[in-house]
Amino acid sequence: MSDKTVAIQIKTNRGERYFYGFGKGGRVQTAWSLAGAKLFLAAQVPAVVINALKDKKKKFTIVEICDPTEPLLNERRIFTFALERKNARFEELRLVVDKGCIDEVRALLNQWDELDFGIPF
Repeated sequence: MSDKTVAIQIKTNRGERYFYGFGKGGRVQTAWSLAGAKLFLAAQVPAVVINALKDKKKKFTIVEICDPTEPLLNERRIFTFALERKNARFEELRLVVDKGCIDEVRALLNQWDELDFGIPF
């Protein structure tokens, strides 16, 4: 069973709107944005709603609603990984500096300049 959230997007002569429900006389009610839309689980979109929209000759699509936190979690993983790598490299540099090997320090710093972690510090 799918746990993805979906909404029904209806094409109107004034643009795309989102299904909200049925009003008096079975009229289709729509919302301007997803905030007012009726949301369904992908596996449980009622056939009654789909059939009623088809009977009324409405043009519609079922759109998947993304979880806004998912990209943020991915960005956090990338940032955490880059930060851990950078900290490991600083520890490596500290050990080399403690040994007093200036040529090795220069080689490490030159090597690191070629790498871009995407971190502003």
